[in-house]
Amino acid sequence: MLKKLFSSLTILCIGTSVSAADDYSEIVVKARKRAENTLQVPISITPFQKETLQNPIVNDISDIAKEAPNVDFITTAPFAGSSNAASVYIRGIGQNDFLLTTDPAIGIYLDGVYIARSIGGVLKAGDLESVEILNGPQGTLFGKNSIGGAIQAFSRKPSAIPGGELVFTTGSYHRHDFGASIEGSLRDNVQGRLSFLSENRDGYVDRLYDDVWLGDIDRLTGKGVLTWQVNETTDIFATVDRTHQRQEAIAQHLRTFVVTPTNTTFNAEAPVAWDASWLTNDPFTTYQTGPSQDDVDVTGFSLTATHRTTWGEITSISGYRTLDATYARDPDGSPVQYGHSINTDDQDQFSQELRFQGNALEDRLDWLVGLYYFEESGHNRTDGFLFSDTSVGLDFIVNNDIDTKSYAVFTQNIYQLSEKANVTFGIRATFEEKTFSVDTRLTNGFIITQGTDSDDWTNLSPMASVDYTFDNGVFTYLTASRGFKSGGYNGRQVFPGPVDKFEPEFATTIEAGLKTKLLDDTLSLEASVFTTDYEDMQFTVLVAGVIPQIANAAEARINGAELSIDYKSDSPFSLSAGIGYLNAKYTRLDADTFLTKDLSLVRTPKWNAHIKPSYLWFSDSGDWELSALLRYKSKVYNDALNTDDIAQGGFTTLDITGTWYSIEEDWTLQAFVTNATDKRYYISGSSDKAQFGASEVNYARPREYGFRVKYQF
Repeated sequence: MLKKLFSSLTILCIGTSVSAADDYSEIVVKARKRAENTLQVPISITPFQKETLQNPIVNDISDIAKEAPNVDFITTAPFAGSSNAASVYIRGIGQNDFLLTTDPAIGIYLDGVYIARSIGGVLKAGDLESVEILNGPQGTLFGKNSIGGAIQAFSRKPSAIPGGELVFTTGSYHRHDFGASIEGSLRDNVQGRLSFLSENRDGYVDRLYDDVWLGDIDRLTGKGVLTWQVNETTDIFATVDRTHQRQEAIAQHLRTFVVTPTNTTFNAEAPVAWDASWLTNDPFTTYQTGPSQDDVDVTGFSLTATHRTTWGEITSISGYRTLDATYARDPDGSPVQYGHSINTDDQDQFSQELRFQGNALEDRLDWLVGLYYFEESGHNRTDGFLFSDTSVGLDFIVNNDIDTKSYAVFTQNIYQLSEKANVTFGIRATFEEKTFSVDTRLTNGFIITQGTDSDDWTNLSPMASVDYTFDNGVFTYLTASRGFKSGGYNGRQVFPGPVDKFEPEFATTIEAGLKTKLLDDTLSLEASVFTTDYEDMQFTVLVAGVIPQIANAAEARINGAELSIDYKSDSPFSLSAGIGYLNAKYTRLDADTFLTKDLSLVRTPKWNAHIKPSYLWFSDSGDWELSALLRYKSKVYNDALNTDDIAQGGFTTLDITGTWYSIEEDWTLQAFVTNATDKRYYISGSSDKAQFGASEVNYARPREYGFRVKYQF
């Protein structure tokens, strides 16, 4: 299939007249740690520029995933109570757990610094210069664990010209956001930028008994950026960012309830029965009364130093980040204290990357060699309450501590075979060690389990690619890459026994693609087909019917394709569109998973697509622009058992933005609508109908409208 699809795409584009490759100058990316035109990089990549990131329908980097083929990015996860829990899948590979004992499969990087935790990983978009989403294993050049892909975010650098902007946004659900920034030269060779954003919005799910609104937004973010041209050969780039969030829990809704022997036993003891009477017909109401909290504090520092020499360039990236978070949820959707949980995280990390790169062999070889170090210390406490109102209730505390150290040496080199052909080869050697301790006890002090364990893993992750540019400018490539994600420990060990751990997982991808310009350079086209062998998959299973844990229990093969187009011309009309296709099947399953090979992989839609038309016209009063984003996603299962109650069927959403730009380019007025058709759909869910009889879902926000005013000075 791979060969057939690639051949047909090549024939299609080779037969079309395009301009020379030298004319490709629109979008520059840093996917390979060097500035390159996106149409000449042998990677499936979706870049986003500042104009897209500042659109009012884009609040954070999860929103841009709507415009990236085969990318699924939500801001929460099953069993989480936080709206700042990055849960990302690319091409069917991701991680649906939020605990700090589990590493993400998709690496998120801010100014080159790896963000190790899911909680706190949903970055604000407004103060970013660009974002790049890279599909497929990125094991050679990127951080610690990027087995399924990587997301690179780059902060806006300050201008030497003094200036700034004020932004005010208002809208439905009593939305009131205010942002401000200022930038300019501090000295002849030093520039600075400060930015601030306050967000306030009401929740959209009403707790009927206490009138608490779940899913609200109450967040402050700030960033400081400094650039320093030390001399003609050395530059310094430093950032500090801060997030302070105080909110109710994410929007939760009891979706289904059935009678089982387990909940019948508990109900016999409970003063108030937990049953189907607590279901509501309105997805935006709930009878829950349990804990509700979504507090996150994140602080990050980064320092990038670049020194140019006669033989090349040296780059040092130092990063330090801290996380403090408390998030709580009441999944039973009732006033009965059936299943409440409170999580508290305390984590800090330090990373250091050192790269050397240059040219050799009469500039035919672009070489890069690097060293990487990462260390992390984290503590998670989970307070769990199961039918606490009864004599058979189980209230417990799980304390997890984890320390991680990771070392890597890597190289990636591009050799020019001819004026039209290049070969790229690279490898990363990684050594990682983790130490984990668990202390689980009942609230009365009775110890259930205690233990400490440590483990280490060594891995070699290679990649190789060859690319060729035809005479008419069609750029084609064939790439093979392998990704590695280290093992870890189960953070929900509530039963007696030794420390429970899981092993690493691996992904090997072969990808063929082409990139070109068509129609007199007005249409950019990128297409790729791929096949991935996904081995020793780490995914969440329910133990004893209610406790989610991570296990290596499967292998899968994922075949797919992606197509993106971008049309821009001198006419007022422009258009971008994309489509992704995934055919994912289990090829091996352990017997104790209780799964079958005909089940679908979690969060892996067969089809996903978007189209984004825009029309710009001019008048004496200023410039006007109308744009829309139409997105489609086919059916998605939110758990490994493919429970239909929490599966989201295929759906379409529509976002619309209207903009006025003043003649002097200092004022911008925008009106916008998100989820314009008011589609009710799930972003996440969890279920255990077999034993405890309930399913819970998290609905996306309903239709919202707003107005934004921006003044630049």
